Amino acid sequence: MGKEVFYIAVGRFTGEKVSLYFPKLKLVICYDEGHANPKIYHNLATYIVTYFDDVSEYLNKSDKRKLTSLIGFVKNLGHYFWQDLNGIYYLSKNSLLEKIDYFTVGPYEYLEFASVFPEIPANKILKLEETSEAEMFRFFLKKNSFCFRITDNFITNNYTENIRRVAWEKCSPELTKNLTDIKENQKIYPLIWVNLRNHNKSWISQVKGYANIVNKLREDYPNICIVFDGWIDCQNIFNKIINQLNPEIKVYNTLGCPLHESIVWGNYIDTYIAIVGSGLVITSWLNDKPGVAYANRGHLKQKNFWSKVKEKAIEPDFLDFDDVSNAGGGGWCDFQLDWQVIYQKMFNILASKK
Repeated sequence: MGKEVFYIAVGRFTGEKVSLYFPKLKLVICYDEGHANPKIYHNLATYIVTYFDDVSEYLNKSDKRKLTSLIGFVKNLGHYFWQDLNGIYYLSKNSLLEKIDYFTVGPYEYLEFASVFPEIPANKILKLEETSEAEMFRFFLKKNSFCFRITDNFITNNYTENIRRVAWEKCSPELTKNLTDIKENQKIYPLIWVNLRNHNKSWISQVKGYANIVNKLREDYPNICIVFDGWIDCQNIFNKIINQLNPEIKVYNTLGCPLHESIVWGNYIDTYIAIVGSGLVITSWLNDKPGVAYANRGHLKQKNFWSKVKEKAIEPDFLDFDDVSNAGGGGWCDFQLDWQVIYQKMFNILASKK
């Protein structure tokens, strides 16, 4: 490196909280413990040394940095809608989009960014498929980028109406006609969304539990119809539930369908049973439906803020901590509960809609 010395400070500032790292001193000053992850800072120092020529060229460029907004780099459907797209929507409604040079879309693009914001020119949208952090670092250096992730934490009705419009336009005519027919069919009521989950944070007895809930509800609602939602890894769970349901109950299997189709289905349901997570985002934040939300004890804590971040939200009827028993440790553990608790909440919701 010769006699050149670089003093680099990496900062995070939110309100009164700031975190700074000085690689030369190997010193981290953190006032926000939630982001005091040494790996982040060690990786940065490693990349600076490993790709020193690229870093040097970047620092010595006289060209103005390219303001680059990052979207879709967090592997979480909820945060994509709640913060990523919502942040760009904030720029749009405040006529600030032209201030940004590039919008870089990462590998977690749950709904096509360009469709949600057609006013952004195609040459300003960069696609960065899943790659290593090192290659990502070099990519932005070579683009002369000043990167940031703009977010908004309050979801407005205008924003969700736009999301639903985009989702509807992406659906096939066959699906939209089928959904319209279902809504207009007086012989179907209620149409209930049932959210399945298999890979983690799942209800251990959901097969027997859901079958009991649906069969019990049919005693009062003979024209009940169920929309099963979830990832494709729930197919075996779906098959087992179907085998225990009254054969006269109409069901729709949407497991693994494109997200835009799930969003549109969510707009046609009457109520839902959903685990706190992706399914609940679709039914409550994006579609304003009443329903029951459940999860392990850790994720049930989200009931403290869930409805506060959405304009005129319909608050989900969350289970209480005492209704759930965790099966293991950690924030993503599976859990157990009594199906009759969910049934009673669903019965009360449907009774109030009469």
